[in-house]
Amino acid sequence: MKLRLPLLLPVAVSLLVLGALAAACDGDDGLTLEEYFQKVEALDEELDERAEALALEFPEEFASEEEEVSAIQGFFAAAVPILAEFVDAIDDLDPPAEIEDAHEEVVDSGRDFVTEAEELTNELADVGSSSELSLEVFDDPEYEAASDRFLQACFALQDIADANGIDVDLTCR
Repeated sequence: MKLRLPLLLPVAVSLLVLGALAAACDGDDGLTLEEYFQKVEALDEELDERAEALALEFPEEFASEEEEVSAIQGFFAAAVPILAEFVDAIDDLDPPAEIEDAHEEVVDSGRDFVTEAEELTNELADVGSSSELSLEVFDDPEYEAASDRFLQACFALQDIADANGIDVDLTCR
């Protein structure tokens, strides 16, 4: 029996890419707006690479339902700490004054998203079949709200960069 990895893998990879935004910040003081966004973009690309490498560790097809469930559980267990590291890293950054509010929203929404992702990972640990992976687990309003808020915070940073003529491409997915 061959089972395909659900559409969850691209979603999880996208979430990790969002995590790159936070990893981009390394705590330097006195950054200009352009320097801030350059660091964010560089780390965004690095996180994207980490997410892609993680995704490659898991097969796209499975010989059994048990293998599929185990792979999804393993993927989320490995992905959430990467997201948490990203939020911690961005929190360490001292942003330019003109984007302090947007920066704080990324940190706050990121922390909420990590919490919800950890709770989802804990719920996944109790799943025994692919039918249990259905919308009951992944259609969690609190998880979706945290994900959306974090995504909007990323878009807000991208909008600030665009409005200031800074050529960066944050991977907000």
